[in-house]
Amino acid sequence: MQQMKNRRPWPLLSVLALLLACSLPGHGRRRDPGAARLPNIVLICVEELGYSEVEPYGALGVKTPYINQLDRMGVRFQDAHSTASIGSLSRYSMLTGSHAFRSAGSSALPGMLKKAGYTTAVIGSWHAGAVGGSDDPNDESRFSTPEKGFDVAISCDGAEVLTEKADAFVQKYRKKPFFLYFSCCEPGIAGHGDPGAGEIGAGNSGVGRSGRTGSRIDAIERMDWCTGQLLRSLKKRRLLRKTLIIITSTGGPGMDEAWPDRSGEQPDALRPAGPFRGGRSSNYEGGTRIPTIVCWPGTVRPGISDALVSQVDLYASLAELTGQELEPGEAPDSHPLLNTWLGKKASGRQYLIGEGNSLSLRKGDWKYIAQGPDAEPGRQDQQLFHLASDVGENNDLSNVHPERTAAMATLLREMTEEAGTRHREAVVAGAPFLWENASVYFLLTDRFLNGDPSNDVNFDRTEETAVMRGFEGGDFRGVIGKLEEGYFDSLGVTALWLTPYFEQVHGSTDEGTGVTYGYHGYWTRDWTRMDPNYGTEAELEELIRKAHERGIRILMDVVINHTGPVTEKDPVWPGEWVRTGPPCRFNSYETTVSCTLVENLPDIRTGSDHPVELPAHLILKWEQEGRLGEELAELEAFFERTGFPRAPRFFIIKWLTDLVRRYGIDGYRLDTAKHVEESVWSELGEEARAAFDEWKREHPGLVLDDNGFFMVGEVYGYGISSGSDFDFGDRQVDYFSHGMQGLINFEFKHSCNQPFEELFSSYSLMLEGDLEGKSVLNYIASHDDGGPFDRERTRPMEAGIKLLLCPGSSQIYYGDESSRMLEVPGAVGDANLRGPMNWDEIESGGTRNGIRVRDVLEHYRRLGRFRRDHPAVGAGIHRQLSRSPYMFSRIYAEEGYADRVVVGLDLSPGRKKLKLEGMFSDGTLLTDYYSGTRAMVRKGRVVLDTPGRTVLLGME
Repeated sequence: MQQMKNRRPWPLLSVLALLLACSLPGHGRRRDPGAARLPNIVLICVEELGYSEVEPYGALGVKTPYINQLDRMGVRFQDAHSTASIGSLSRYSMLTGSHAFRSAGSSALPGMLKKAGYTTAVIGSWHAGAVGGSDDPNDESRFSTPEKGFDVAISCDGAEVLTEKADAFVQKYRKKPFFLYFSCCEPGIAGHGDPGAGEIGAGNSGVGRSGRTGSRIDAIERMDWCTGQLLRSLKKRRLLRKTLIIITSTGGPGMDEAWPDRSGEQPDALRPAGPFRGGRSSNYEGGTRIPTIVCWPGTVRPGISDALVSQVDLYASLAELTGQELEPGEAPDSHPLLNTWLGKKASGRQYLIGEGNSLSLRKGDWKYIAQGPDAEPGRQDQQLFHLASDVGENNDLSNVHPERTAAMATLLREMTEEAGTRHREAVVAGAPFLWENASVYFLLTDRFLNGDPSNDVNFDRTEETAVMRGFEGGDFRGVIGKLEEGYFDSLGVTALWLTPYFEQVHGSTDEGTGVTYGYHGYWTRDWTRMDPNYGTEAELEELIRKAHERGIRILMDVVINHTGPVTEKDPVWPGEWVRTGPPCRFNSYETTVSCTLVENLPDIRTGSDHPVELPAHLILKWEQEGRLGEELAELEAFFERTGFPRAPRFFIIKWLTDLVRRYGIDGYRLDTAKHVEESVWSELGEEARAAFDEWKREHPGLVLDDNGFFMVGEVYGYGISSGSDFDFGDRQVDYFSHGMQGLINFEFKHSCNQPFEELFSSYSLMLEGDLEGKSVLNYIASHDDGGPFDRERTRPMEAGIKLLLCPGSSQIYYGDESSRMLEVPGAVGDANLRGPMNWDEIESGGTRNGIRVRDVLEHYRRLGRFRRDHPAVGAGIHRQLSRSPYMFSRIYAEEGYADRVVVGLDLSPGRKKLKLEGMFSDGTLLTDYYSGTRAMVRKGRVVLDTPGRTVLLGME
């Protein structure tokens, strides 16, 4: 499936309209009358058709050629659901965008579409009487006012009559957009007898292949015949490419109730619910998981989707398609997932409520069924299932996971008690991860934590070095320990960036700052092996896996423009691979790219397409390690697959992408990006994306989301105010157009000298301008920037607020959160920035400049968790609400998700009465992420009594 790139929210005018509405964002804009014609919409709703009762879903003993045709032209959803397992309830929810257990809806789908200029018709079965009313589609007791009903209403009749009526409707209204709700009586009530069945010849429908008019096989094939007649009606009027067709079911099969010929062999042959347990009225998957296909030839790309979707979302999604803004309270449970329905986005819902004899809740692969008096004969208790390992729902885990069971029970209760779930579900589902809002924790592996002292010395690296210029013992095992401890979770970290981990040069060198080893990881000797000082490849795999289990992505730091320096133990690479001069002068493009970054740091000839042989020292090394044959075979396969010339950069591209393909690394941090031809980054990005996609296909159970591979570049000196371009003096380069989605923002440390509002508003405007849809990574300190903000750590609280609340993504450099000193006695140059992590000060309760280190850490934790849970913080639109006290809001709106926050800074300690300027409606329960206090919105305000001066308000 094609992936949809995350983008920043709507333009300013839309957001102003949203604010004036004082409610959740609308799901579209009013359509321009001069725009192209809207598509016709044909919604075929089938009565109680089980998941595996048509051929695309694995049906046995039944033929459905017309549904097969739709399947070939459209998107087949494998995790689509009716809102309920009872037909009248699911129809009601689909037509109102509201769960049936709520009070009667005030709006209906045909009324909404009529506002967009559609002529509407219901032909067939109605049965949407969830809250009373008759079967008359225009009965005002169902939808309160006549204009919310259908223009044309034809009740249930024989299959041939219904299709003739549908054909006549299409003919009459073919010249303007129409909405046809074809509510097929088959197969759910066919056992009661279809008055028109005998009129349809055998082989199409009617008596059919089984020889028994009342059989389920015949009913399904009769339904398929009806589908074929609708397709013919559209084709003969050349409307097929102008029509969105949706075929779905009211819920799971009700075999025992519907069929007079209950011989037993038909259910077994048909396997109506496929691998799923249950059927009509059941809360198990077989009750609501249904066949659903969406087809729009020429617009929808055929494929298969695993997205979790519900019929209740059709309302808001069709509003989005037709440019209709939903009113407050309209379709409260419907999510706008248009691009998911059209196959352009792989993700759907995070949560799903189901209704049957009781209520159920899906959360990813977990399924909770609430206690209910009619839930299942002999069962009165709640149940919990893990669908990924138990698709048949045979193993109740509620006693094995009581905490998860209780949490899902509480969540289900809260969601059903509220007036609607559109915004609530999006929030509690866990905020979607956006690189534009990422909190990236950057650490030098060697300086973070020594988890395995046994790997501290390798390759006889025992020469005495200058201060902080040798290996100090930090390794993968230390990082894994902190992952397991929950340290990064407590900070709200969403991505980990570790310095490079390939094998470093074995010898030392002196660049004028003292004897130095490659402790930092940027002096590569072999791009195919981990440096044992950091750990093993198996430990790296464990680190990645445990980060992913916590929803934390991995950014791999990659070096492609230079090898390690030449030492007594490390020979220079062949001249066809590297240049050893001239040194870079940095006054033009050429003197920045085609040169050596520093003396004795051989520069890879990344601009060359000339084929080269592997260096002799590398071949000898692999042979001694017993892996020469394996490495050569892999290289041969790579060059044969890609067709790349055997030029130096393509060898390195292969080696760099190997770890992505093996372990699902999520992105790259590109070292010294401006010292490489920008086209090289495009080539690397293309191969990395292919490797990432391959890993996702082979490990579907480990995939975090539908985000693509991410690359952020270190274009040294780039600043956000430059927009998309970096200026070399004689040439400007837009690195965003060459495979990068983000750039490190070297300007932020200077921007931090601005007052809060000046900083926040200016960054929001820049990210909404030329940089819309792009990412910048802000930092206050780093490993090679000698001018950090607050170098003496005298303003750590202010620094944390500016770093973690500023629009854009944030880089926490290890120790920012604990006031780690950026000066090391006796160190020279960048070694001062690379001291050991100050775990001892955290544990002992130490202070710096009169501020407790633990207080700084807790400050970062509160800010970081707030940012993680609310994409609006980094990716939303900023608006100042008041100058004194200083308060601002951020709003983020993306398809299927909306988020908003209010922040107050420099407030008075104690009781606070904060005016929210319409950001949250009365009755909304908000959490102050800084104090943990909860408060209800009343008369547009919240009242808090907290000791701090910072308030971070959002829905938890």
